[in-house]
Amino acid sequence: MKWRFREALNDGVAGSLWIRHIAEIVRRGFEEAHDTQWREEDNWSGGWQTGGREKMYGSERVLDNAPTSNQRAAWRAGLFNNSAMRWYVEGETEHSFLSEYISNHRELGIELIDMKGILKNRKGMRLSDEIENDRKHRRYSFILADSDKKENVKLIQSISDHLVGSILLSSPDFEFHNFTSLELVRILSEYYSDQGGDASLILKSDWGEVTNSKDMEKKYGSITKSGSLKGKGWGELLARYAKKNPYHPERAEGKAEEERLRPIVNEISKTWQIRSCNYDFEPNSQQTT
Repeated sequence: MKWRFREALNDGVAGSLWIRHIAEIVRRGFEEAHDTQWREEDNWSGGWQTGGREKMYGSERVLDNAPTSNQRAAWRAGLFNNSAMRWYVEGETEHSFLSEYISNHRELGIELIDMKGILKNRKGMRLSDEIENDRKHRRYSFILADSDKKENVKLIQSISDHLVGSILLSSPDFEFHNFTSLELVRILSEYYSDQGGDASLILKSDWGEVTNSKDMEKKYGSITKSGSLKGKGWGELLARYAKKNPYHPERAEGKAEEERLRPIVNEISKTWQIRSCNYDFEPNSQQTT
């Protein structure tokens, strides 16, 4: 705490801080005079396991390593000096979906990265290098991709053992993994209506043989003579629908909530859970590639 904030305190809070401040000066002065080191006050009873304080605070003695300890303290207080997690998504639909669903993602320290359909490269940077960079910054990594692109699946599998975060592979693709065919037709009719079209053209058509987003887009184009479905508006519409209807209608009632949620909604819920986690206790956090 800076002095100007300390000076503004009064009454019991100010008195308590001054007593602790004086005690710390006495302790540090004794250590320096006698060339010794006392344990931190919350460790006198031996409550911490070996290395526990370093895991939690970044240092066994917090004030001895302020830069590292500040980073962990900021995380625990919900404060970030850079992104706390990254979502790597396959394309614009997924990117706009997350931007709409997590509308305050910047305030939450969440960075959304559109990989433009190819996870292998982003402006010359390999995804594996991005993941390693995330770990160096103690930043969680989320990957959202379709399982129909084998090269992407193979790449994700190759880095999964080094990733601190989560992976969601949509099968066959994002739309049909998270929504039923009936839901997609309804959302599609609303999308076309927003474009100034006649929604009944969508609703009256036979969509029975459409089982993936590519075929859906192709049929949509043949009916409406319109352009691509992929894009900002389509992703945002899907997100607004999912917000109002978080549970997948084909997932059995009576199961645990996470099993009833749409896969993407369940994945997003991990974002909130992670905010209360300690990065250093996560699997793979201490590995090097």
